[in-house]
Amino acid sequence: MRSYLPDGRGVVWVAPGRPGVDRAIDAEPAGAVVSARLARRAGTDDPAVVWPRWTRAETVAKLLDLPVLSWLAWPGLEVPDELAARVALRTVLLADEVTGGVTVSCGAARTP
Repeated sequence: MRSYLPDGRGVVWVAPGRPGVDRAIDAEPAGAVVSARLARRAGTDDPAVVWPRWTRAETVAKLLDLPVLSWLAWPGLEVPDELAARVALRTVLLADEVTGGVTVSCGAARTP
């Protein structure tokens, strides 16, 4: 699985294949400025709060085949409990002194 950042860098997750399990990844620059529009949806413009929420929401949406407009409506961009219960999800900050780091969420869910 791959996720590409706005500057062209990519993040790759190499996970062992398992029959009946889908996997997904999303990544964003950890220090990227949060637009005013996105800050209104997230309830904050703090990148340390927004990008973990964003990457988790996008990863869950990919795993559960949800349209973007559905998860953009989640209050604060928080994954609803009933959807979070359907996936295994991990978010990490890959620290980097040069770029400010990358927020990465990886997830897995049973194939329906």
